[in-house]
Amino acid sequence: MRSLFNTMYSLSLALWVGGMIMFSLIVTPVLFKNNTKDAAGSIVGYLFPVYFPFVVAVSGFSLLSYLLLLSWPLRRLQTITLCLLVSAFIFSISNYVVIHPQVKELKAKIHSFDKTMPDRTDEGLLRRKFKRLHQISVLFNMIVLIEGIALIVISQRSG
Repeated sequence: MRSLFNTMYSLSLALWVGGMIMFSLIVTPVLFKNNTKDAAGSIVGYLFPVYFPFVVAVSGFSLLSYLLLLSWPLRRLQTITLCLLVSAFIFSISNYVVIHPQVKELKAKIHSFDKTMPDRTDEGLLRRKFKRLHQISVLFNMIVLIEGIALIVISQRSG
């Protein structure tokens, strides 16, 4: 049974990191490089309802499968791993449930990202709010990705 939980944990980490790298570092930059901001943003907007739940699911599944592997009392590396898993799960849920809905709501109020707009206009203020929330979302996303990579490194070193 331990072997099954170990395989589930390894597979979920691979899906987590691989999926995030594919979307965040390959698909999204290619879309924005080859399309207008409005067109690329629209396409990415269609992908987010799949991407965010995917990240929550794989980080949650990683946490669950790791919990099934644990033996008590915890050693230092197990405690670090558990903290990284819990943190990643919290950041991914926060991005999906709190940040993304706010970003989506603001984006719907903005007519275009392709045209320049002074910050003092209503649209300019909305863009500033959007940019700030988007930065928080990207930060959360990068934290979750880095934690996933760290977990893979830890799992390879601990055998």
